[in-house]
Amino acid sequence: MKTQEVKKQEGTYRADRDKNKEVIFDKVESISAPTFLKGESKKAFDLLVNELGLNGYGLLTTLDAPAIALLADAYGEYIKVCRTIEKEGMVIEDFNNRNAIVQKPHPLLSYKRQLFKDIMDVLKQYGMTAMSRNKVEFKPTNEVTDKDFNF
Repeated sequence: MKTQEVKKQEGTYRADRDKNKEVIFDKVESISAPTFLKGESKKAFDLLVNELGLNGYGLLTTLDAPAIALLADAYGEYIKVCRTIEKEGMVIEDFNNRNAIVQKPHPLLSYKRQLFKDIMDVLKQYGMTAMSRNKVEFKPTNEVTDKDFNF
């Protein structure tokens, strides 16, 4: 496979195919949380916007707000499901067709697994897992200087 430099020298370089080009994101001043987010979901939205956009890496644009809202909503739902399972237990007792007591896995366990999968898929897209950070090249918008540290 030829490097980009070789392709430039040969005159076959195409910028639209350059996987190593730097992507520049528009900075946003603020993204407000949608009104349907409450509790843990709203906290998650504010944290994500703060870390990814405003004070973090400058990765967010206003177009990302719906995706971040859905991620935050799924995270809030995940927290509720986890609390319910913790309170009720992973195994519940139910009656079968003979009125005998049987133990079954909590019905919310499969929902919890699906929420986890959905959340992880979005986190990977935004470079918020250890493996996906290696694939996404981004530069912090906040330059770190010696003044930031108290030595």
